Amino acid sequence: MQLSGYVGEVLSISARTTVLRTRDGSRVHIRNLDVLDIEIVVLTAFIARRLSVPLSVDQRWDIGAVSELLVAAVGSVPMVLPEPPPRVIVSSLSGGVLELLVQVWFEPQTYSDAEVTDAVARSLQPAPRREGIELVPPRLRVQNAEALDHAAALQSESARPEGS
Repeated sequence: MQLSGYVGEVLSISARTTVLRTRDGSRVHIRNLDVLDIEIVVLTAFIARRLSVPLSVDQRWDIGAVSELLVAAVGSVPMVLPEPPPRVIVSSLSGGVLELLVQVWFEPQTYSDAEVTDAVARSLQPAPRREGIELVPPRLRVQNAEALDHAAALQSESARPEGS
């Protein structure tokens, strides 16, 4: 269950609090008053859950060949379910880079998102390299608060009518 930013198993619900045991072994008490106003996500309601791992490759590579390679790599991860089968979808194509999502299914009652993400990412790294395909590092967008304030000020100045 995901509740107030915590992921864990509900241990108890009393008149005042809901108690969770997180996957790292912490015990969290959440006031029921807070629970009434928030979204609750049940992560183990179904037998399988999909996980998407993003990665990028240069657009000059054949999407079909890259997809086959990546699907084969994640298919060897024991915690990845064979059905529904893993797949690779293109999420975007920009600036010469194919943004891909490698999607796998796993049992949330047995494994955490972090465990599966780690195992899948470790399986994905060597496979493309063996074929001479380099993964493109993710693009980071760093914003400086001062620069954003300056840009906003310039924009508001240009929006004012002349002479005011």
